[in-house]
Amino acid sequence: MTVATDPVLASDRPVPIQLHTFASPFGPLTVACSPRGVCFLAAEGDRDPWQELERRFPCRRASETADAERAARCLSEYFSSTDMSLNIDIDLRGLPAFQQRVLVALCGVGCGQWCSYADLAAKAGSPRAARAVGGAIGRNPIPILVPCHRVLAAGGGLGGFSWGLDRKRFLLSLERPAGTAWASSAARG
Repeated sequence: MTVATDPVLASDRPVPIQLHTFASPFGPLTVACSPRGVCFLAAEGDRDPWQELERRFPCRRASETADAERAARCLSEYFSSTDMSLNIDIDLRGLPAFQQRVLVALCGVGCGQWCSYADLAAKAGSPRAARAVGGAIGRNPIPILVPCHRVLAAGGGLGGFSWGLDRKRFLLSLERPAGTAWASSAARG
């Protein structure tokens, strides 16, 4: 997985964005891809991909959809537990620097692992910013691929999730092998 975080200049050409909507256990999901990777994942009733993306960089709709379809297939394999790797390039360009740092650190929390908001703040280089980390992941434009569902409250409670706690529970149970306890990524270093 590569993560694009370089700045986007106002003078840059509009970024071609591919959109593809596919069925998921949560209902329809729409994946948006730039040439650098997945830049937005929206559930039905979620934020509008175009409005969100236009805040980040100049964009236009691409006629091609192969990359977005490939990302949708990868997510479908994840939901069916066929392939849990989610090895897809992501594009975080246009997000604030602090949020990028937090989301890049979050990508290091592997499938079947979890961390607390404080753990993630330390990983992102801001150990006293657990509350700000919560705000940064609450605006995560690519849930699942940037696994904000793997962040739990300090006492082990669920904390929050922009797509709702039922979906967070579903994702955590999907990733947790039957009969095993959660492994904190903080305990692993």
